[in-house]
Amino acid sequence: MHYVEGGEGEPLICLPGWPQTWYSFLTVAPDLAKHYRVFVIDIRGMGSSSKPESGYDKKTMAQDIYEFINLLGLGCVNVLGHDIGGMVAMSLAFNYPELIAKLIIMDGAHPSEGMMQMPLIPQKGTFNAKMDGNAPYAWWMGFNQVKDLPEKLLEGRFQYLLDWLFSYVMIDDSKMPAFDRAVYSMIESKADPEDYLRVCSHSILLYFFFLARGLGPALASMSFKVLSLNSVKASANF
Repeated sequence: MHYVEGGEGEPLICLPGWPQTWYSFLTVAPDLAKHYRVFVIDIRGMGSSSKPESGYDKKTMAQDIYEFINLLGLGCVNVLGHDIGGMVAMSLAFNYPELIAKLIIMDGAHPSEGMMQMPLIPQKGTFNAKMDGNAPYAWWMGFNQVKDLPEKLLEGRFQYLLDWLFSYVMIDDSKMPAFDRAVYSMIESKADPEDYLRVCSHSILLYFFFLARGLGPALASMSFKVLSLNSVKASANF
């Protein structure tokens, strides 16, 4: 499991969404580290963490984080999860509430049967250049459930999907410059590590501040505070 660490204070675990990695916290992590001991983790299957064939249910992914917390002896932690990382964070809180001081969920709905009602076909007039906040069409959720095919279609072409997603989902995709897109593309395309390091050389100062580390596979009632931040309306019934 790959992660970056920096700062002092109460531990804050940050879990990025899909298709992102620790790099998505590049601009906010230094500010967070002024107040917390920050850990930004590449969750199972993402970034530089291992990519096993199975174990992508959120309970198993939450167990990864549980083992991470115990291995480092962090005790009770604050957890911030974005998108898919938010799902992992919620599963962590549901299954190990004794470990959670505060839970922050960004761009993620509370898990419910509503997740099973996501449309395969968009409503008429809602599938435009930008995602409709009132009728979001996340076709890639279904696409990613197909066994083996996405890997074959996207091998060597992942940057096309990334560019489309950033344009469709982001309110202002100019905030995702070409350099950052190249970083994500190289990570997801499993580029040569030396090429990746050359592309990432501008962020070396962050790596001095946030120590790049790796961990091997050493691997209800809740009283913590929850904050949920969403940019689109959830279709689930809470």
